[in-house]
Amino acid sequence: VRRFHEYLCDATHSSLESYLFKLSFNDEVVGIVYGFLMRDWFYFYQSGFQTVDQVKSPGVLLHLLTMRYLANERLAR
Repeated sequence: VRRFHEYLCDATHSSLESYLFKLSFNDEVVGIVYGFLMRDWFYFYQSGFQTVDQVKSPGVLLHLLTMRYLANERLAR
């Protein structure tokens, strides 16, 4: 598994970019989204979330923020 990710994240693969998005609340990480961008497509790979009373759905929030970032990123290129 480690070699797989090292290969994917290797800088020589110019058409593939890895992304790790993090959502924090009160200096505590409550969500992570990990995936790859290749030829204008984002390939979601894995995520993990932790519930906190003040954030009703950290998973939905982080996925929406991820999509917004990627849409803005693609439009800026």
